[in-house]
Amino acid sequence: MRIIVLIIEGGISGYIFYAKNKLENDVIEHVMTEKNIPKENIVSSEVFL
Repeated sequence: MRIIVLIIEGGISGYIFYAKNKLENDVIEHVMTEKNIPKENIVSSEVFL
């Protein structure tokens, strides 16, 4: 039973990590393309859900 719970928790944690990284990359890409700001000028890109 504990193994199943650990697998589910690992899956949820992995999905949250993946979603945060994808969102951060999408935001950086948007800022670079739509706002014409070079990646070197982006100071911070912290993601929150």
